[in-house]
Amino acid sequence: MKKTLLYILLFFSSFVYSQVRFEGVITDSMGNTIMGANVIAIEKESQILDGFGISNDTGFYRISLKKNTDYQIKISFIGFQQIELDLNISEDFEKNFVLEQQAEALDEVEIVYEMPVTIKGDTIVYNADSFNTGSEKK
Repeated sequence: MKKTLLYILLFFSSFVYSQVRFEGVITDSMGNTIMGANVIAIEKESQILDGFGISNDTGFYRISLKKNTDYQIKISFIGFQQIELDLNISEDFEKNFVLEQQAEALDEVEIVYEMPVTIKGDTIVYNADSFNTGSEKK
């Protein structure tokens, strides 16, 4: 009797399991896998972070999420455009993502440097202004 009850309990517990796997591979536009990409799952109703994962060296990620729940999925990596999509996952789900590079032009930086010491033959010339820190007495 105890064994029968145990088998029935185990059988019904498989239906109660309420988490599903969301997994896939993240690559760039040239097909190279991206290691270290962030995958975030935010529950839409409560706006709470419900799952988080990072892609491994083969670009693979896996997150366990609640069954039949609406999520906003965000995939991001430095230098690439972020992907956002809305999903309702009711069973194990595999989704691969391709991230597009994001080119961002920066303003130029000009570095002006004056040598504090000049050697001319056997003479060393010091530029005293190069050693000012602003805390000297005048």
